Amino acid sequence: MSRLAAVCFVVLSACQHQQVHEAPPAEAPASVGPLLDDLEVQGKTLTAVQDALDAARDRGPDRRVAPFDQKLAQELEQAKLAAPDLHALATARIDRLPPKLADALLQFYVDDATLAKLVQDHVRLSKIDAKGARPSGAAAFGVILREATDGGPALAEVGQLGSPVCDDGKPHDDGCGASAPAAVLFRTDPNRPWMKKAIATAPATDKVVIVADTPVLTALVAGGGPSTDRLNDAKRVAEIGALVETLLVARRELVKQLEILAHAS
Repeated sequence: MSRLAAVCFVVLSACQHQQVHEAPPAEAPASVGPLLDDLEVQGKTLTAVQDALDAARDRGPDRRVAPFDQKLAQELEQAKLAAPDLHALATARIDRLPPKLADALLQFYVDDATLAKLVQDHVRLSKIDAKGARPSGAAAFGVILREATDGGPALAEVGQLGSPVCDDGKPHDDGCGASAPAAVLFRTDPNRPWMKKAIATAPATDKVVIVADTPVLTALVAGGGPSTDRLNDAKRVAEIGALVETLLVARRELVKQLEILAHAS
């Protein structure tokens, strides 16, 4: 079961309990202990994410995460954000918690699932970016021509250029030396994998080619330029950093409130 599906299960369970108890007493559930145990597990994995970000900042210039920090991606993947303990959550009788505390607990797990998705996406896209690194000073963009279909015009799609593909059939981010590349890695969407494409040597001339909309073209028109990938990478890291800080604060408050209830019972 995915993290998001697990959170949905917990929310539905809480709603069902609310329907049974129209006016639930604000008393501590018998299973506050397992809830606290699960929050301890969540705290360890969240701290691992925070530590990975702090280490990346230490490596980067001026305490900023360097673009395309592959070590950060590896450490985020190794953090293995923990899925919630479904048994603890399903038996905790969230309906018996004070309403504000119940809402905060459910929001914590929703945000936790969001963080897991952000980390998963960043790790996946970081691996894709790493595979297409291009030599310093090499052209950043290219155009691929698509043949006309159904009587329509031929289309040109603007995309990013990645590593050149050399005579051995493999991409090399340091170039092909004195030899001309046999092909090049190419993509029209920064969020999609690279494709190996041959390099044209005799394009059609003196004819208009319609340029199709692509995510890369959209970013260029918006002023992204060759730094589009860097901006996307920095945005993902910033989103992860902001959310993990929010979750760590929320977790501390949840633990505090649940411990108060546990001692009062």
